[in-house]
Amino acid sequence: MVVHHNVTGFDECVKLLNSLEQKAKVVLYFSGTVNEKGENWCPDCQVAQPIVDDVLKENEKKDFIFIHVAVGTRDEWKNPACKFRTDQRFKLTSVPTMMIYKSVERLNDVECQDRENVKMLIEGL
Repeated sequence: MVVHHNVTGFDECVKLLNSLEQKAKVVLYFSGTVNEKGENWCPDCQVAQPIVDDVLKENEKKDFIFIHVAVGTRDEWKNPACKFRTDQRFKLTSVPTMMIYKSVERLNDVECQDRENVKMLIEGL
């Protein structure tokens, strides 16, 4: 069964990852933060989100942890010192990004808008 988590910011993300079992399969999905109106500042994230949600629903019986990470405001994300960009565990260059934690498998930017890409990543767990 998929276990879902939602976190905001680098510190919350790392804290959650550190609390998980070492053997757990973890998929991280990084996107822009949604404002109080429910709008994401990242247009590519707006397109990718329903695709990601659909593929997750189709794979609810798989055994993994899915963490949706809101990277912060647009200004926080665009800052070259953003920890999501500089930390060796993540090395993000774009949002949305979906990755299997502690693996080289990842989808960057518009790759997350391709249903087949998202499906292959999730079903390959």
